[in-house]
Amino acid sequence: MKLKLLGCLMVGMIGFFSCQKATPEEKDKEAIMTLIQQDSVWFNVNTEVDSTGEETLLLSEDSVTIIWWRSKQTHPDTNINITVENDSAYVEWERTNVGKLNIWAYTVSDSSWHFWQKDVNETARLNAIFLRTGDVSDENRGWELKKISCAWGQSNEQSTVFIDSVKIESESNPSLVIKDPLSTFYDVDSLITFKPAEEVKITLYTHGSESRAFLHTFILVWPFYVRTRFTPKEEGVHEGTWHAQLIEFPRYAIFDLLNYNTLYTEEGKYDFNGWLLPYTIAKE
Repeated sequence: MKLKLLGCLMVGMIGFFSCQKATPEEKDKEAIMTLIQQDSVWFNVNTEVDSTGEETLLLSEDSVTIIWWRSKQTHPDTNINITVENDSAYVEWERTNVGKLNIWAYTVSDSSWHFWQKDVNETARLNAIFLRTGDVSDENRGWELKKISCAWGQSNEQSTVFIDSVKIESESNPSLVIKDPLSTFYDVDSLITFKPAEEVKITLYTHGSESRAFLHTFILVWPFYVRTRFTPKEEGVHEGTWHAQLIEFPRYAIFDLLNYNTLYTEEGKYDFNGWLLPYTIAKE
């Protein structure tokens, strides 16, 4: 009787674990998730170390002079949605970035320096397309990242500034216009490419006039992250010139829009919108 009961229990357990066996789709999602977690270039949209640059160390407007930077961020929430259809997979990636915006402000009214620190709480998003280029028996079940979108970021507590479109003009890219960053995809093997040190003119068309714009890029020498200020033109239009770095390296260029009050007043909350362009530098 005991043997019979034990046999029944074993059959039941085998049936239970058989029901729990992962489906091919679940295995595919797990393999793609592993690739995302191992990626250190595209699925890492945050400011680990903020940008610096001589022309933006001191900014003066309306009798206020500031020095500003973001502290290193943490990421309390990451949401990844993977949709698999045959040998294609569409990924929606979203992460919360939390940190501090730090501002040293000299105000002429009292001839004093003040330190303002504001909470950074923003959401970053990007989309990607994976293709199965091999067999299910291959590493990562044959999946490979093929296309990446531009990335998008927005402050969560207060959001009044928005980038409507970005225009890029250079010898290599005479007239490139981006209007919908999360629907604008680039093949990771043939990204937008600039020549070493190529001059690039960038124009941001934004919502409203109470905003200040900056370009952040990464270089392989100190200070590594470089920030360049855009020049305000007509209402809501910001223009900047960037000389692409010298060394081939795939990366994002960040178009960073902040509300005037965020930078130049103590009470202004963190108010941000940013677009990120994936690009690389041509081999010399």
